[in-house]
Amino acid sequence: MTKNSKSQLDYIRDHFKANPNKNLETTKVKGIIENKYLSETGKRFEDCDRGIRSLYQKGWLIKVRKGCYKYDPNHKSDDKTLHDFSDKIKKQILNRDKFKCVVCKLGKKEGLDLHIDHIKPRDRGGKSTLENGQTLCSRCNFLKKNMSMNSLGKKIFQNLLKQSIKSKNREMIKIAKEFLNLFEKYKLN
Repeated sequence: MTKNSKSQLDYIRDHFKANPNKNLETTKVKGIIENKYLSETGKRFEDCDRGIRSLYQKGWLIKVRKGCYKYDPNHKSDDKTLHDFSDKIKKQILNRDKFKCVVCKLGKKEGLDLHIDHIKPRDRGGKSTLENGQTLCSRCNFLKKNMSMNSLGKKIFQNLLKQSIKSKNREMIKIAKEFLNLFEKYKLN
């Protein structure tokens, strides 16, 4: 192993650049990239799926279908709203959300890193606008990934139910079940 200055995104870019205009399945590409990264750095690749999605969201890759992307050296994305939030909009979102995660309500005061997140993900057509932005701590952002807020909320209550059953906390079991019933009643999936 040698000292390596390449980022994880560089490994993804290099693989797609070496295979221009080919439809590459994420499941196959992941293994190749992760193995190369491990052999060259001795470290585990953190989240190859997320890296591929981020390159797509930045307009660098083209999504052929779910789980399949390609690199076209001649493709240029000109939709600026698909890219990251501007600094001005980031500040507006942080101020609006009072510098706290909208999910767990914790923030800078508790020493958490805050992210500006797309409510509707960019790869599902979400724009980088004030209305489509929210403040999330790094933990909640990682949990969300590409889930909708409804899916994330439901997952939180499913986990609460499991933990409550495990600890035999009847009151929390009842509360978690009531919230999960609301998700079903209003078809919030």
